[in-house]
Amino acid sequence: AIAGTLALGFEPNITAATFIVGGSQFTDIIATSDESGAVRLREERMKAFKYKNLDEYKSAVKKNVWVEPAQFITPRESLKSFVISASADTTVLTKYQLDLVKQLHADKHIHLLGDHIQVVKNTFWNHRQKIVNYFKKNLEVKNENKK
Repeated sequence: AIAGTLALGFEPNITAATFIVGGSQFTDIIATSDESGAVRLREERMKAFKYKNLDEYKSAVKKNVWVEPAQFITPRESLKSFVISASADTTVLTKYQLDLVKQLHADKHIHLLGDHIQVVKNTFWNHRQKIVNYFKKNLEVKNENKK
């Protein structure tokens, strides 16, 4: 979602996007995610900088990581977005996924039961054709010279 939101913000030729369990509030995701790399990094930083608790760490991350990729998205009529979110995600908290839905003004949203990995797998097995169809519908190349 990080690269996707940046690309949407800077490249006006992108007219459609799909996000699967992506979210906004990047600094909060860094500070709260249960993804193993984020956990390891958080533990190392908390020890190295002597943060006493998660709130101290979260404040430090917000102070030092000023980039919020979702801020680069400018809603535009030509941009279509399809978001698939998870109901019980602790890797990218569900509330941050739903925040991304709002920021994108997503025209299609499916909220699935499960955690991060369950929803990624569920999307692959049960919803990938919906994504294909979404892109087919929204990425049609229109040739104005063709009659």
